[in-house]
Amino acid sequence: MSLLFDHLHPGPLILDASAAINLLGSGDMPGVLHALGSVCVMEERTFREVKRHPIPGYDHMPVLDGLRKGGLLKVERMRSDEYETYLTLIQGSIVTRLDDGESAAIALTGRGYPVILDERKARGVVSKGFPGVQCCSTLRMLLTAGKRGGRTLEWVQQLVLSARLHARLGVPPEEREVIRKLMDGVADWPSS
Repeated sequence: MSLLFDHLHPGPLILDASAAINLLGSGDMPGVLHALGSVCVMEERTFREVKRHPIPGYDHMPVLDGLRKGGLLKVERMRSDEYETYLTLIQGSIVTRLDDGESAAIALTGRGYPVILDERKARGVVSKGFPGVQCCSTLRMLLTAGKRGGRTLEWVQQLVLSARLHARLGVPPEEREVIRKLMDGVADWPSS
């Protein structure tokens, strides 16, 4: 399995709060977004769920504000049709009901952008109820940033280690082999 693969369609990406927290926890959220070369979008409700920086002693707001000023992060409000989708997600059955931030992030997928989600339940809701929507994990996003930005394997490994340590970056079961190869350095990554 190749790790050197662009896992995302080009263009804007929708971030869930957990993805943003994982990116902050990587210790280099600005570097990741620059390497991706894509604007990330967060719905206002989702953005408000990011209440602190996961790395002790750091403040999340200067990082997020800097990304907003630099045009790499946009915080937007749902349109009325997206709000209807949001309501169905927060009011669904116990099996499909999601929290506000996840629901708001998924509601924005009607714009045709991929969504970065790490929670299994939210990913399942997208795969079953939103055909054609690309859903990707933070891990795959970090790999894509490494590829697009021409970064080293060690750079991506450090991001993942830091995100796992500080933000508890989760790895979906279907990606356990990917992270094992990444962390073992068994990857077809070009040397720098």
